[in-house]
Order: sequence, then C-alpha cells, then structure tokens
Amino acid sequence: MINHRTELTFFLILTGIVLVLLYFIFQPYLAAIFFALVFYIVFEPVYHFFSRFCFGKKSIAAFLTIVSILVIIFFPFIFFGYFLFEDALDLYGRLQNGQIESGVIPRAFASLEEIITRYIPAASVNIEEYVNGALGSVLSNLSSFFSKFFGVLIQLVITLFALFFFFKDGAHFKEKLYAASPLSDTYDKQIWTKVRLAVNSVVRGSLSVALIQGMLTGLGFALFGVPSPFVWGAMAAVAALIPAVGTALVLIPAILYLFFTGDTTHAIGLLVWGVVAVGLIDNFLGPIFIKRGIKIHPLLILLSVLGGLSFFGPVGFLAGPVILSVFLTMLELFPAIIGGGVPKSV
Repeated sequence: MINHRTELTFFLILTGIVLVLLYFIFQPYLAAIFFALVFYIVFEPVYHFFSRFCFGKKSIAAFLTIVSILVIIFFPFIFFGYFLFEDALDLYGRLQNGQIESGVIPRAFASLEEIITRYIPAASVNIEEYVNGALGSVLSNLSSFFSKFFGVLIQLVITLFALFFFFKDGAHFKEKLYAASPLSDTYDKQIWTKVRLAVNSVVRGSLSVALIQGMLTGLGFALFGVPSPFVWGAMAAVAALIPAVGTALVLIPAILYLFFTGDTTHAIGLLVWGVVAVGLIDNFLGPIFIKRGIKIHPLLILLSVLGGLSFFGPVGFLAGPVILSVFLTMLELFPAIIGGGVPKSV
C-alpha cells in the first residue's frame, strides 16, 4: 500500500515537471501576458465605467476599454517609435561620420563638460561619447523592434486578447487564484490590493510623469529649432527619473546649443518652456497621479528602469519598476505573514 507521503512526493515532482514544461510553452509570450496584466490593473477603473455604461455587458465593456487603450497608448507609441528611430538614425550617422564635428554641437558638449569639471574637478566627462553610446543603444533596440515587426505584431495581438479576457473574467481568475493559494483569503486580498496600488503608483505616477515630461521636452525642442527632437525627448523621459536633476540634464545642453548658434531668442524661449511647461509638471501632475498610491523613492525607480532596460530590453522600462513595486509590497507584508497576524487594511 502506497503511503500518503509517497503520493504527495510523486504529486509534487509531477507538478514541478508540468510547471517547467508550461514555462517553456508560455515563455515566448510572458512579456505579452505581463503587459496585459499591468494594463488590466491600471485601466480596471475604465473597464468598470464602461461596464456600468453598457449595463453590465462584460464583453462590450472590455472591447471599448481595449479600443481606448489602443487610441491613448499603442498608436501614439508606434507613431513616436517610428520617428524616434528616424531621428536616432540620422543623428547617430552624422556623429559617426563626423558631419557635425566642426559644428556647434561639439562646442556645446565641450562647454557643458567645462561646467561639470569646474564644479567637480575630479570628474572626467566625455558627453559626446555618452551620447554616441546612448544613441547606439536606442538604435539597437528600435531596429530590432522594426526588423521583427511581425513578431511584435503577434505579441501585440496576444496582449490584447489576454487583456480582453482579464477584463471580462478577471474576477473569476482572482477567485481561482485565491482558492489555489495556501495563504488565507484575507492575506490574498490584501496582497492583491497592495500590488494594485503599487503598480498604479509606478505607472500612473513616476513613469507617466516622466513620459509626459519627455514628450513636452521633445515638443519644445521641435518648436525652438533643436535638431532630432524625438531622440532628445526620449532621453529626457529617462532623465526625468533622475532625482534632483531630471530633464535639466537634456534641456541645458539644448539651451547651450541654441545659445552657441547665436539664436538667443530661441534659447531664452526654450529656457522658459523648460521651467514652465516641463518643470512644473512634476509638481502638479505627480501628486495627482500618485495621490493614494504607495510612494517609492525616485532613486529606486531610476535604478529599476535602468536595470530593467539592461536585463529585459525595452520591456524593462515598465517591467523593472513594476517588479520593484511588487517586491516592496511583499516586503511590507512579510512580518505580518511570518508572525501570523492580520495585515493592516489599505
């Protein structure tokens, strides 16, 4: 007679083998499922709005929510990505071929390097080298994106399909997860609530504000005649995550560029634009977007974005901060779960 321990051991081994096989089956689509889950968390209030508007018709509400996401996020992202690729290709080619070697951009780089070394004598900075490296990285990722367009299209379709069913059957999925979890339902619900708050804080807060600042910076560059505005807008979006420095890391060289070309009017205009349109965004939109969310230190957000980009590629811009937020949530709940207490309500 087979005892219970043997049965349990065999069952656990079999379950482990099946889980490993399932991982390899789903691995090509994990990024798509991840994006679908994040968008489900962020846009769940929109889905509930459409659900009330459609008198509880879940399929119609899910469809309308996905159309809204396509219009607000996906289509602008594809449009911006195309022009970013064109701008980066043009600027990178000119830098590599030395076509602007005697121009004003190197002089602006040199002036900025002089300012940095004046205040930090020990610093050794080659801004043109950093720009070349950053442009090379952007081109590498974007060229991979466009060269594998068919694969990207499949990932997008899978994301949308997964998102549709997350909206339509999300409550049912959560019930199944709660039932399968060894934790009590109280812990499961508290974990989900805190993870949802954390993801919303990161996506609606830090990343949304950074993207808006990047777009406004790029728009300002286009209005005031700075070349390759899409490239600098993308760099400004990443720079916006740097504590205490932010978009100034990109705006100051651009203002110097306009000044050294003799275009003082546009230089002053871009300075005013940077202070008013870009600088105040963080003060006004940040608190609105984050309000009831979980606050995460900007340095951790920056490191998670850079580490995410390095490890996951373009997906890491979102994956890094989201994984960080989930980790901090689990860390917060860890003492209560280990101690057997009840977690505090959110």
